[in-house]
Amino acid sequence: MDSKQYLKQFPPDWITDSLLRLEIAFIIKRIDKNKYDYCVPLFRDMLLEQDVKALLEQEF
Repeated sequence: MDSKQYLKQFPPDWITDSLLRLEIAFIIKRIDKNKYDYCVPLFRDMLLEQDVKALLEQEF
């Protein structure tokens, strides 16, 4: 299952809430309505090395 299919199983509000928490923590910044970027490249590199599925399961 790819990440897009995985995310579809969660209510949109959960995804929005998660993004808001990351934005508040200055980990990501909103570029426009549907696009985000990492404030600190270290976080991006660290997340790319981790298991996305496991991280999402911990979040929800």
